Amino acid sequence: QSFQYNFNQPAYEGPPPSYEESMAMAPPARPAAPSAPQPQPVNPEVAMWFAAVDENNDGSITVQELQEALVTDDWRHFTLSTCRLLVSMFDVDKSGFIELGEFEAIYNFVQRWRGIFMSYDADNSGLIDSKELASALQQIHSRQFSPHFLHVAQRRFQQNGSGEMNLDGFISLNALISRYSRDYETNGRGQAFEEFLIRSLNSSA
Repeated sequence: QSFQYNFNQPAYEGPPPSYEESMAMAPPARPAAPSAPQPQPVNPEVAMWFAAVDENNDGSITVQELQEALVTDDWRHFTLSTCRLLVSMFDVDKSGFIELGEFEAIYNFVQRWRGIFMSYDADNSGLIDSKELASALQQIHSRQFSPHFLHVAQRRFQQNGSGEMNLDGFISLNALISRYSRDYETNGRGQAFEEFLIRSLNSSA
């Protein structure tokens, strides 16, 4: 039986945290040493949700099963590209699959970003327009983006040609901006930052 979880939880209250603060909820880069304290038990609701989408009960889920689990407030599935991005971020052991602890980290990450998204979705439509996006990106990344970049980003991650962006696209865009901002520090010499960013976003399509 298909099980889908809707992130219709209370919104995050207070000023939106930075991307780096949100990323602190991701799993560590490598497993803790044997002498380290044992991790806290997994949220039972998350464990039940994981079991429901783990179709062969092998203790791990594929990117397709992750997509089956992740839906926005209007019950739209996250895109496969966003799910692949989340797997690349949270697959600590690089197995290509998501285990329960990794799944809970994804849950926490998406919940945190949902709160940020809702704080900019002024009309509670489940979508943000170009003006709301400009305000969000400026505060999250401490940088004012040009109208050209905002147009490219909105076109790349818009919801069904609407010109607006839902939670799925918002998470992908912000994760990729942060990833490519780090890449720019080592690989972007001789290029304008937004030029590098746009080229990287287009190559990830």
